[in-house]
Amino acid sequence: MSSEKNKKLTPFEQAEQNVRIFSENVKMYDCLTILVHTLEEIKKAEGDEKAVLETLFNGTLESFSEFIQGESDEWN
Repeated sequence: MSSEKNKKLTPFEQAEQNVRIFSENVKMYDCLTILVHTLEEIKKAEGDEKAVLETLFNGTLESFSEFIQGESDEWN
C-alpha cells in the first residue's frame, strides 16, 4: 500500500481507487447497521437462544474489528 501512495496516479486510476474505497466504506456501514439491528434482536431474545446469538454477535464483532484494524491500523 505504501508504494501505491508514493506512485502518482492518473486521474482515472485515482477515480477508480476512490470508488473502491467508497464501496468498501459503504459495505462496512451496511455491516454495522446489520450488527446494530442484530443487537436489538438479541435484547428481545431469551434463554439459550439469547446466549447463542450473543456468542455469534461477539465473534462477528471481533472479526469485523480485526478487519478494520487490518485495513487502516486503527480501531476507533
